[in-house]
Amino acid sequence: MTAAQAHIYEIALSTTTDFNYVFDPQGRFLYVNRALLELWGKTAEEVRGKTFAELDYPPEVAAKLVRQVLDVIATGRPLRDEMNYTTESAVVAYEYIFAPAFDAAGKVEAVAGSTRDITEHKLAEERLLDAQTRLASAMTAAAVGTWVWNVAENRVVADASLAEMFSVSPEQASGAPAESYLAAIHPDDLPAVEKTIRHSLRTGDPYDAEYRVGQGGDEWRWVNARGNVEFDETGRPAQLNGALIDITARKQAEEAIAVQTRALQEAARRKDEFLAMLAHELRNPLASVSNAVSLLKESEDAEDHAWAARVIGRQTGQLARLVDDLLDVSRITRGRIELRREVLDVAPIVESAAEAVAPLIAERGHTLITEVPPGVFHVDADPTRLDQIILNLLTNAAKYSPPQGRIVLHVSRENEDASGPGEVVISVRDDGIGLDPAQIPAMFELFGQGARNPARSEGGLGLGLTIVRALCEMHGGSVHARSDGPDTGSTFTVRFPAVLPPAPSEIAPASASAVHLHEGAGKRILVVDDSADTVNGLTRLLRREGYEVASAEDGAEALDLAPHFQPEIVLLDIGLPGMDGYEVARLLRLDEWCRHSLIVAISGYGQKADIARSQNAGFDRHFVKPVEFANLRDYLATRPPR
Repeated sequence: MTAAQAHIYEIALSTTTDFNYVFDPQGRFLYVNRALLELWGKTAEEVRGKTFAELDYPPEVAAKLVRQVLDVIATGRPLRDEMNYTTESAVVAYEYIFAPAFDAAGKVEAVAGSTRDITEHKLAEERLLDAQTRLASAMTAAAVGTWVWNVAENRVVADASLAEMFSVSPEQASGAPAESYLAAIHPDDLPAVEKTIRHSLRTGDPYDAEYRVGQGGDEWRWVNARGNVEFDETGRPAQLNGALIDITARKQAEEAIAVQTRALQEAARRKDEFLAMLAHELRNPLASVSNAVSLLKESEDAEDHAWAARVIGRQTGQLARLVDDLLDVSRITRGRIELRREVLDVAPIVESAAEAVAPLIAERGHTLITEVPPGVFHVDADPTRLDQIILNLLTNAAKYSPPQGRIVLHVSRENEDASGPGEVVISVRDDGIGLDPAQIPAMFELFGQGARNPARSEGGLGLGLTIVRALCEMHGGSVHARSDGPDTGSTFTVRFPAVLPPAPSEIAPASASAVHLHEGAGKRILVVDDSADTVNGLTRLLRREGYEVASAEDGAEALDLAPHFQPEIVLLDIGLPGMDGYEVARLLRLDEWCRHSLIVAISGYGQKADIARSQNAGFDRHFVKPVEFANLRDYLATRPPR
């Protein structure tokens, strides 16, 4: 190469940052541009006439480059390749090309080469590939798929995520017909999807559809698909591009919310019905009591007075039962009921419940048949709660049977074998109005009832079965109802784990008397209550029993009166204005004269915590309003000394 030629090459090639060079037919450098010389730190004279192997290249790199140059000279074909070159500070990526130059005879007279630093380009490619990989991973994790549908050719190109959702093979994903994807759509959703597609292709409106996609079997996934239509130059739809996302979790959450909303609405409806029924049930006995009171005022006839007294007593008992049911449900829902369990024979409990329901049975003209076969049926139970369970079932049977009905109370033992005593089974069967089998589960729910006579002549709040189920489950038992439908009667069956009877040595001998009359029982009673009617009623009743009675309407008045009157018995309300009954009792106990007096709480507060608090305050006994006077009278007459 002449100096003039080299100068021309330098002018042409020195303006680029690429490395440009020329080899002779033996693969020796004829020319190297300034950029490459600066990189090497050499002069043109130091490089000219040498091969790669004679420069400062690693042997394996130099051998490869020399071989490639000689291949181009031998074949006359250009060569393109890439190489990573490691320097002291970094790894540099190069792209290079060797191209042959021919003389007039068609013989290779030189090879021109050019090398470009593509490190940044490679890094960008790696970043792009990494981003694409992360995007694909994220789309797969989020169940997102994309597609392009060539409408004219009916060919869908989909990514792997979408193909998987529609159970399309990877081979088909690059060009399957649209029908391959439509076949996976739920039959109930397909007509709407096809209609939406036709609309978008006709109008150009965005495509938006929600539908279910199946992957075989009964499992369906909800998806939301959105896309846009592209038209060709003639205005015809060319392709529909879009993306799809799995929304199954959202749909399931929406359905769960809808189910919960319906349940809450149903619960609210049942609660409203219950409150209306509660108002009805409270008004009925109050109306009866009001009429009886009016008759007492207007009539002087002894028979009228006796009738009114019976009505007031009966309706007061009904009000007390309503309140007891409400309190029991409240305790059950808060988990506040505690069982006082003991091993007992159910036969006496059954007999007691039958006796308790006898007045209602007689009033309705029913016949109650009690079937307790010979034998002993022991369970580990709270006798009071067991009696409540049986009584509730008998009361229901009596209420929901037409007059002259037949009710059978049966006790048996089942599943007894060598492994254990089995179960004690108590059933109550009636020939009454029956039950709709579909409504039976709801009857045991709070505020849930079956069909009722609009006149509601049977009365009640419908809480009995809720209480029965809760008490049975607390005992480790169960309750079930069965009926063949309306007017076919019904059977309620409770089951309790049977236990072996206690050994004779474990049975405590009965005491001669549970209580005894205290000699010199106190005759002075102080009644403290802010209700004038309560005070006057108790005062009249107690005076008829021979007690000397004084009264106070609040705590301050009671504390002023008590030291002078020095009552031997104090009947004390807790919910007093100002100073409550707990504080009054505590202060009374500070006086020497009151150390041996009997302080009895008569209060509307009847929770376990209320009773415990009254004991801590110095009360001897806690009665819950309304108090049966006979019970109070018996307690006062037979109270033990303090």
